[in-house]
Formats: sequence, structure tokens, C-alpha cells
Amino acid sequence: MEPILSFENLTFRYPDPSGKGEVTALRNFSLAVGPGEAVAVVGESGSGKTTLSRLAAGILRGGEGSIRFDGRELSSLTRRDWKMMRRQVQVVFQSPAGSIRPRMKVGAFLREPLIRYRLCPRREVEAEVVRLLEKVGLPGSARDRYPGELSGGELQRVTIARAVAVKPDLLICDEPTSALDPAVQTEIAGLLHETAAETGAAMLLITHDLALASRLARRVAVLYKGRLLELLPAAELGRASHPYTRALLEAMFTLTGGGAAPPKGEETVPETAGCPYRGALPDGGGRLPGERALPSAGGGGTPVRLPEKYLSPSAGRRPSRRIFASRRYPAPPPIPDSARRSQRPGRGKSGQKRVKRGGFAVCGGKGFLL
Repeated sequence: MEPILSFENLTFRYPDPSGKGEVTALRNFSLAVGPGEAVAVVGESGSGKTTLSRLAAGILRGGEGSIRFDGRELSSLTRRDWKMMRRQVQVVFQSPAGSIRPRMKVGAFLREPLIRYRLCPRREVEAEVVRLLEKVGLPGSARDRYPGELSGGELQRVTIARAVAVKPDLLICDEPTSALDPAVQTEIAGLLHETAAETGAAMLLITHDLALASRLARRVAVLYKGRLLELLPAAELGRASHPYTRALLEAMFTLTGGGAAPPKGEETVPETAGCPYRGALPDGGGRLPGERALPSAGGGGTPVRLPEKYLSPSAGRRPSRRIFASRRYPAPPPIPDSARRSQRPGRGKSGQKRVKRGGFAVCGGKGFLL
């Protein structure tokens, strides 16, 4: 079966910002994505992942080698072919806030592709917008909101809804969860998985999260400084053979039931001995400078690190109210008559003369901040 997207010996270079030579982002890269297949490209920052996704979407053009989509060479597409391809290829970017116009309501954002590509009759557009929002877990009333009224996770759901509205053949996800908190990351990952399964679209996932890659992709391509180091099934990611892939796996932050082992040469502090982290303090378990014991509900004392100047003279009281004092701005300095004459006077709203000096203005004998 012919792949939906393929790269063959792809090399792409950027001009060096210093003006001397070029920077190679991709070097002899080859990869094929089959219809309905999900392939993840992982690697550290600066390895060329985003450049690859932009070349696949047609945002960047040029370079050496071949990029083929649905059997057609991208470099030979006409303007009309590019218009049709943009319907077949949709991108979910890392920052959802940068994908939506801030002055456009969510409903208008979702109606645009439906009307442009005539995907449904005009009288059914609003119903289709509501269906798309409900499909990604948002209420239909969200179509009347502006992007600034939604959270980051909700905005990412809106961009996914717009991407699947045109029923694409390829979905390019460029770090779709990296700008979200962990709880929302899990929801968006599940939504992407369900969306790809329902629509049958192929997916090119760009990420540095190996856990996300193993969950959503069937194969994982490891990229390092523009070179393809290893291509392996996602189920065998834990048994990778290349040292760089193993280093990426070892760098993953994991939580285990028993907790992390203590550093070699240090003793574990028993739970009954107090705070388990006190052994990491500079003085080997004592309090830090400026630390005092504040009373707790059980009558004991819990070390709280507060600067000494914010504490009351006697131990055991609450912090002084000085930390909650509001800042007072000093009155503007008086303006001498020589400065008044040297400045060109203007007129205030009341018709009185106004003289500017620095960050202040004097109007009618009263100074105020500009």
C-alpha cells in the first residue's frame, strides 16, 4: 500500500543568524507514514522535529530530497493543488492561543472551514458547530465565547475540533500537549487517540514526551540533530538498542510507589523523626536561617521558612502585617518655574494649562501620574 506521506533523503538548511554559512536542520531524513497509521517523531529540542512538521504541512518549502503526499510530489503542486492539500492535511500546533484570532468567537472559528469547503448546507452549519464542540467535550454554548474566555485545554480542544471538521487524511500534531498541565495532557491525548480512530486519518506526532509517543503512535522515529537514529515499534520502545534512545528513556521523570532511592552514602530519615527532607538542608537537619516554628493544629511546631524581617519579635505568632502593607507612591516633585517656561504648554480637559515633566503632569496646580 502506498504511504500517505513519505520523506526521502530530505535535507533542509536555514541561513545562519550570524550571516556566515547555513545551519542544517535535517540531513538525509527518510520516513514513510501509511494510511491510518500514527508515527511519532521524538528527540530533544533543536533536533529538527518542528522543521519536519512544517515541511510536511507546506508551511516551509524548499530543501533537497523528496516529500510526497498521497503519491504527489509537493514541489510540483500548483496553487489549486495546494488549496486542496490544505484541506487534506491539518495541523494542531503547540500553542492553541496562537492558532485562533483573539477577536473571533469560537463559533466563527469553526464555521470558517465548513463554509469555505462547503462541507454542509448553510442551514446546517450551526448544528454542525455544536456537534463538533460536543465531540471534543465542550458545551455548545462555547461557540459564543472568545478565546480569552477559555482555558488552555479548552482552546486546544477547539483547535482539534476545527482540524477534524474537514475530515483530513493526515493530522500533524506538533507538541499538542506540552503547553498544558499534566491533568489536561491526559485528556487531550485521549481525545487525539479517539479522533484518529474515528476518522481513520494518519497522524504525524511531533513530541519530546516518550510516554505520549508510546500511547498514541504505532512506530517511533528517534531524531537527533536532523538525523534519523532509530525507527522501532512503539511497543518495543523500552527495549531500544541505540544509546541515545536509552538516554532519553532514562531521562524521563517517573514516579514509583516506593519513591526515589536516597543518594548513595546518605541515611534515610525515619518518618517518626520529623520532616523526611531535613537531611537535605545545608546544616544537616537544622533549621534554615530565618526559620521559626509556628503553632500547628496539633500543638506542635512545623518549620516554615520566612525571612526574619517578616516575623513578629516573639516566636509563635503569625507573620507581621508589614508583608501585607500596600506600597505608597511618593508625591510628584514640584516643578520649578524655569521648567514650566521651557516646556510647551498643552491644554487639559478642563481648559487649564498642562505641563509635562518626566512621568508626571501638572494641570491646574495638581500633579498626577501619566
